[in-house]
Amino acid sequence: MPAIAQLPDDIASDVRLVKKHLLQRVGEAILPNDLIVQKALDGLSKRDTAGEKHKEFIVIQLNGLAQTDDRQALKEISRQLKLDQEMQQRQSTSFAEALHFLLNALKVGSKESLPIIMILDEFDLFAEHSKQALLYNLFDIAQSNQNPIAVVGMTCRLDTMDMLEKRVKSRFSHRVVYVYPTMSFLDFSTLAKQSLLLPELPAITHDTYRSKFNEHVNQMFDHETFITMLRRIFDLTKDIRQFYRICYLPISKLSNARPFLTVDDFYVSSLQQRSDPKTELLKGVSLLELCLIIAMKKLIEQDIITFNFEMIYDEYKTFLEQALIRGQGVGMKLYKKAVALKAFEHLQSFELIRPVENVVRCPKEYRMMKIMLDPSQITDAVLKYRDCPTMVRNWGSQ
Repeated sequence: MPAIAQLPDDIASDVRLVKKHLLQRVGEAILPNDLIVQKALDGLSKRDTAGEKHKEFIVIQLNGLAQTDDRQALKEISRQLKLDQEMQQRQSTSFAEALHFLLNALKVGSKESLPIIMILDEFDLFAEHSKQALLYNLFDIAQSNQNPIAVVGMTCRLDTMDMLEKRVKSRFSHRVVYVYPTMSFLDFSTLAKQSLLLPELPAITHDTYRSKFNEHVNQMFDHETFITMLRRIFDLTKDIRQFYRICYLPISKLSNARPFLTVDDFYVSSLQQRSDPKTELLKGVSLLELCLIIAMKKLIEQDIITFNFEMIYDEYKTFLEQALIRGQGVGMKLYKKAVALKAFEHLQSFELIRPVENVVRCPKEYRMMKIMLDPSQITDAVLKYRDCPTMVRNWGSQ
């Protein structure tokens, strides 16, 4: 990969580098972040410069999932630098003093000292630490050119740069390497098929069943519905683990009565995996709350992005009055404004709607809100709502 060839050049020049992996790790077909960096380090150790081999270097590896705050990160750095005994003697000191001790240890030396390469996996989690003191000081040391130090960050988030404070950005070299997955849909489909085919093993003695089972698997991968489902996973994530999750339900249904996998089981399982939590939450709201949500959808269709309760209630009231005039509102009731306001506040407690700004003195009927749902999610929820009146269903799905 081009990124592997580029990383040794960046690290060798002692730069601060943030490497972003644009998509999630996809099994063995795409190199994970740590494997890419390891290959880059292996290449760096073997390179020759002016006929001489690179001198050895120290690699310090941190992970944002393990080092959840700067204090734990300092302990891990000191442990890997063999300074843990000195740090233990300073357990009674504050975090600032421990940081000062470690920074002094890193600053001692010259450009001829042994290089240090710090690898920060899950870099975005380090950016969420309070005040970002660790990142600032590491970048500052690397920029000072006192010691040959390089900081390599790895993350899958595209907005990590926006998470850095201004003072941290000022110490950052803004060198970014994007690593794109190279897997094609044919590779993804082949990997998925190989995971379902029964191999020829001595433990599997039923050759006839194995051949028929594999024949059904091959037929599935030629089915248009199955290919569409597989293509949707590939276009969204390219993560083979998403396909494995879909396989759980069809495989669990295998029995003597159902000895082979079917496309229908995979399709049902894919729908369950793709279920939207917010859409599922809307199945439990009352009919009045559903009508208020549909009223918000109608306001959005009129290019009204923010609205208050009065606007929503007027839209709901207009719909119900027109339905009663046409004789379609049989069994429907126009709730009073106070009752509707309670339903509106209930939706806010679910965080389906949120205030645009925090204005305490503004009456709650006139506080501007925005809905946290897409119109397509609302339409889907209306169609799935149990015992939904026909006129409400038509109103919400139009």
